[in-house]
Formats: sequence, structure tokens, C-alpha cells
Amino acid sequence: MHVSKPKEENPMSRVSQLLKSAHSEGDKVHTVSPGTLIVEAARLLRDKQIGALPVLEEGRLVGIISERDITYKVTAEGIDPRTVTVAKFMVSEPAYVTPFSDIMDCMQLMKTKKSRHMPVLDEGKLVGIVSLRDIFHMLWKNQELLAMQMESYILGAR
Repeated sequence: MHVSKPKEENPMSRVSQLLKSAHSEGDKVHTVSPGTLIVEAARLLRDKQIGALPVLEEGRLVGIISERDITYKVTAEGIDPRTVTVAKFMVSEPAYVTPFSDIMDCMQLMKTKKSRHMPVLDEGKLVGIVSLRDIFHMLWKNQELLAMQMESYILGAR
């Protein structure tokens, strides 16, 4: 399942704008393969300070694994993360959005899928990942900008 319909109203409300504002141009999307050990995935999440990793096989998105998946499905069950692979605990065939998806539609999909991270695919190729934190940060910045513009308008009208 994915959301990809472009909306005419506000190009600033698209996932592509979110990717540009949330990540610098040189940011790499960190990924793992299905055969990666859970302990290795957990270390990558910790070292890169990210919450989820897209799982790629031959360049194709086949799943996603999050810190919550590792905590709830592996650690809480007493499974040794050095002995199992990502394939066993990843969310297979994850939902995704495209760069043209509307940010509010992306948020709705995250809510529906109970996911805090959403891969971004462009013509089947992984081009990024957005988090709920990225969306909230952008919405907060937009509200801050709107408040400053209104204050400037009000003070300038006197």
C-alpha cells in the first residue's frame, strides 16, 4: 500500500520537501539486508541515531525493521539478537510513500499502519525515509514561520 497522488494546492506539503528540509543533501539512507543479524542492525540504529532501517534485497525494498521491533519482538521475548536475522522480525512488504505524496496523507498512512517511519520510493527505488519526528519538526517550523509573518503583518499595519 502506498500514497502517491500529487496535490496541486501546496508543493511545500509534499514528502519531497520534507526530505529536503529534514536531511542534508549528503545524508545516506542506511539499510540492511534480510540476512543481517539483529545485533548488527541494533548497533547501526544506535550508531546512526535512527529509529528504523529499510531492508533491501537486490536493491528492492522487502521490509523495514525498527528499534521497537527489536525491543518488542526480540529482546522482550528473550531471543538472543546474535543468533537471529532481520528477515525473521522485519515488517515484510511495508507501506511506503513517494516524493509526490502529500505529507498529511503520509501521516495518515503512518497512523493506519502504526508506524513511525515510512520509506520513500521513487519509481521503485528507495530515495529516503521519513519519520514522524521529521513531520512534526516541519509542521512546528511552519507554524513558527506563520506566527512570525502574522506578527510582522499586524505590527506593520499600525
